[in-house]
Amino acid sequence: MSKSNEVTDSNIEIESAFMQALTLERDYILTDMPTEEFIDEYVYIENKDNPGEPTVKFEMWEGQRTALREMIDNRLCIILKARQLGFTWLCLSMFVHFVLKFVGFRVIVLSETEEKSKELINRCDLILSKLPEWVIVSEEKFKQYKRANGAGKYKGLYYRKSTLKVEIVRADRDDEAHTSTIIAQPATAGAGRSLTADIVFFDEWAFHKFAEDIFNAAYPTMARPTSGKFIGLSTNKRGSLYEDIWKHAAERKFHKIFRSCFTDPRRDEKWYEETAATMRGKMQQEFPRTEEEALNAGENVAFPEFSESIHVCEPFDIPDHWYKWGSVDNGYNDPYAWYKYAVSEDGTVYVYFELSRWRDEPQVVYSQQARMFANSLIHLSKKTNEIEIEKLNYIVAGKDAWNTHHRDKTGKSLIDYYREGGLAVGFIPAVTDRVLRKATMHEYLKPINDENTGGVTAKLQIFNTCEYLISILPQLVVDDNDPEKVADLSDIDNCYDSLGYGLLSYHLKRTKTHKTDSRPNHIKYRDKLVARNKGRYRRR
Repeated sequence: MSKSNEVTDSNIEIESAFMQALTLERDYILTDMPTEEFIDEYVYIENKDNPGEPTVKFEMWEGQRTALREMIDNRLCIILKARQLGFTWLCLSMFVHFVLKFVGFRVIVLSETEEKSKELINRCDLILSKLPEWVIVSEEKFKQYKRANGAGKYKGLYYRKSTLKVEIVRADRDDEAHTSTIIAQPATAGAGRSLTADIVFFDEWAFHKFAEDIFNAAYPTMARPTSGKFIGLSTNKRGSLYEDIWKHAAERKFHKIFRSCFTDPRRDEKWYEETAATMRGKMQQEFPRTEEEALNAGENVAFPEFSESIHVCEPFDIPDHWYKWGSVDNGYNDPYAWYKYAVSEDGTVYVYFELSRWRDEPQVVYSQQARMFANSLIHLSKKTNEIEIEKLNYIVAGKDAWNTHHRDKTGKSLIDYYREGGLAVGFIPAVTDRVLRKATMHEYLKPINDENTGGVTAKLQIFNTCEYLISILPQLVVDDNDPEKVADLSDIDNCYDSLGYGLLSYHLKRTKTHKTDSRPNHIKYRDKLVARNKGRYRRR
């Protein structure tokens, strides 16, 4: 044998061994390879950090890696997370591996809109396009091979993509029963019906318009005794089905997965402080550090800028010379809310007293509410050691406090009952413009730099003893039909109404732009505040 023949034979042996190794690796990928290993070895994703390099190897962070294991191990998963953590890519990577491994496997993915649903399929296409050709080829390359070598020569896998679907086809068994599929749908009425799926995935679940109907339709398609998996991924939206399931996950047999903004190991406290200085009121919504922050935030939250670290303070003795006043939003069936306010020399408004009740606590009649509030005005002077009555300049109340109720046979108004309870303070009617109330709240909650401490403060400070108000403010959401208003949540929003009355009564007196509701300056002031806040705190 010549030396040249020896080299040729050696090359053939090397090439044969190499192809055999590739075949074994492909078979391993399609049978026994764990999904975690598949992602580590073969998945590429879009790279937004470097425009010159459109794709990058998916290198999972530990928080992603553990979440992947939890999703694989649990049948029903609900995921709450900060933004920009790559969880949609993580889920789609898992789905791609499943449709490669399992014959006839079907995944249904739902997103808010058709455009977002198309984007999910485009991401699946990118993942598949970056896999080695000895694992799978595109339909176009399969057809090229078929034209060059004849039908039936190619025995491997190929994928075909349409607008809302990716199919994994076994070339030697090209029929529907052996084709695995990822189908995307927008979250419209009727979505999810008449489709049998092995996995149902809801992306940004909290924002699906027909969330409950879609879930009820889609869930039975995968609720089989021996198979089927559901994954719901989202940031929070207050009052959504997603939030309700998260809060009652144990009862509904859901496994909860929460990942904070620090799941990305590149983020640290310095990053958080620098980002917070720019984003201010949006941090809890976009980059929650805790589950509590994530639930208290959400894109429809009325006051995302509210933060206990900024707006809640330790109690202190209010100086006697500060201007003081009160507010009340009457409640009987609903919680009532009485507050006292004081304003410092620098214009900071302090809410320093609260009289209210929790929803499940006993009702208190109007005269008794007034009696308790009147008693709070009696105190022992630290200067004279004598009993004194705290002076409030006025108490602002809702306009209906002057009306008589048709069921009250005595013909008394709420003000009459408050007088019977011992309140001799003068009452004034509240400005009840809901748009103005919300705009003014934003003005007083707006974070500002504290020149004295170098930290962040605001023109509104609430004593930490006002527990009901502090607990309710993060729960308020915007009106679905008008984001410039807070939604009418009569069972919890009395404290917000009372606080709004109190702030507005003081602010409009201070700015001297308001005498009656119909004055042009009143409307101008309202519109000016709304215009200033629009785009900063509105829903996206």
